[in-house]
Amino acid sequence: MRQHKSHVTCAFIAAVLGGCSAMDAAMESESSSTSSALSQVPRVMPTTIARVASASGQPAGLSGFSATLGCNANAHLSLQGGTALQAPTISITEIDWGNNLAPETRPLAQTLYYTLDETLVRLPDDPPYVPYSSWMRAEYGSSVLKHGAVFQITPANTQTTITDGDIQVELARQVGLGTITADNAHIYMVHLPSTVSATVSGLTSCVDWCGYHLFTQVNGHNLYYAVIPDFKDTACNSICSENLGAFGWQQQQQATESHEIAETLTDGDLTGWQDPNQPSKTCGKEIGDICNGQSANIVRWDNWDETVTVQKEWSNAAGDCVTGDQTPTIASLLPASGPSAGGQTITVTGSRFAPGNTVFWFGTAKAAVVNCTSPTTCIVTSPAANAAPAPSVTVGVKAIVNGLTSSWDGTQDNYTYTCAPLPCPAGACGSLSDGCGGSVTCSCPLGDVCLGDNRCCAPITAAQACAGKTCGTASDTCSGSYTCGPPCPCTPQTCEQLGVSCGNAGDGCGGIIACGGCSSGFTCASGSCVRKCAAGLVNCDGKCVKPNFCR
Repeated sequence: MRQHKSHVTCAFIAAVLGGCSAMDAAMESESSSTSSALSQVPRVMPTTIARVASASGQPAGLSGFSATLGCNANAHLSLQGGTALQAPTISITEIDWGNNLAPETRPLAQTLYYTLDETLVRLPDDPPYVPYSSWMRAEYGSSVLKHGAVFQITPANTQTTITDGDIQVELARQVGLGTITADNAHIYMVHLPSTVSATVSGLTSCVDWCGYHLFTQVNGHNLYYAVIPDFKDTACNSICSENLGAFGWQQQQQATESHEIAETLTDGDLTGWQDPNQPSKTCGKEIGDICNGQSANIVRWDNWDETVTVQKEWSNAAGDCVTGDQTPTIASLLPASGPSAGGQTITVTGSRFAPGNTVFWFGTAKAAVVNCTSPTTCIVTSPAANAAPAPSVTVGVKAIVNGLTSSWDGTQDNYTYTCAPLPCPAGACGSLSDGCGGSVTCSCPLGDVCLGDNRCCAPITAAQACAGKTCGTASDTCSGSYTCGPPCPCTPQTCEQLGVSCGNAGDGCGGIIACGGCSSGFTCASGSCVRKCAAGLVNCDGKCVKPNFCR
């Protein structure tokens, strides 16, 4: 349909907002001449617009929020005469309206766009691409997504309250300036600051809606865009971040943006994929509207430990709201324990494993060997524990498939690293530490003896020890000895053999020998003649010196 921006038909309200008032119905009294005139203006096609419930309790369908239960019951998308957005690649391009955006807005948006980029070159250790849009291409014939440029524009209209028509005029102006182009290869995400309020068909940002996507024509070419208000703004925060549980405004911004991106991909001009049978007063009809409120965290493109938030989208094939390949689950690990050194072969059962594209983490240690034989079974070799347990430590195991991470419940996905006691070292004996806080008793081979330093010793035989000896004893080379015969006769040693030049000395056989005296001026000290020194002096290496000079 072609719609003049100053007139809203009841059919439009029903299609876009899921409801129609008496005032709206009155607008349908336009004459056929008016309808003919409408066909001459540029095409302006609002799609499903998120809005809050009215005071009367009329159901709401906010982008990324909880919709009325049953919106996705028996849902099925079909083409409404057109196709999904077609181009070799489609760039998600950010347009910042002025310079007053919240400082967090651009990083939140860019992190999302990079994560959804199918063309981004990822290094081997980077998180894998999460097929948020590739599954839509396979199922609905949409195009390859990639992140695009960022433009901070200075709009000609500086009013603090603008209409969607003003936004279209500004986008056309930017085309004329050469900033952007009107084609099928771009989705322009227009971010408004908190100082600017926008209305579309009489509905106001952060009051009636939290995001929408449209297209207009510039120079005969379609230009596709979405409008995102400032979610950090107090008004938007209270309206657009309700019913989110643990999620906050940052996650809601990303979920809403992904909602609008998916809908533009699959139904950019309202002739693409819709479910015309959805209840018009409670649910939207597009891929995102059916799944309002169902969000998920996916692994960020550059960091395994961080995530971005996306809204799930409707899949005809799955009959459910999905984020691409659905989140894996772990049902069991067999065995569920193993040595801290790793190397244990484990059979992991669960669901949604992807052969060749599944990663397992044991705590903070990544398994290097993974072989998924089916979507329900993987053979994994446990990695070494990052810290040696004493005596054991239990870690959570998580599976990551295409960037989607299994949730850890602390039961069937636990793995216990046990401390493997050290074996007895070769040649060791006695009580030794087992490396796990205990001890192990080690024995020597039969015939060996255990020495005091916990070392096994193999004694030689008596024949070996006494070879060539007929008397006395001989060592067994360990801690014992053998008697080789009667005590050997003793040959007394001479003074010269003993190195003694004066005084008396033992001869080694129990006797005493006299080794003589010293000449005049010398005295015998420790078997040697040394010079006599005057009182107060000492002999130091043959010289008489004061005691403090002798070193």
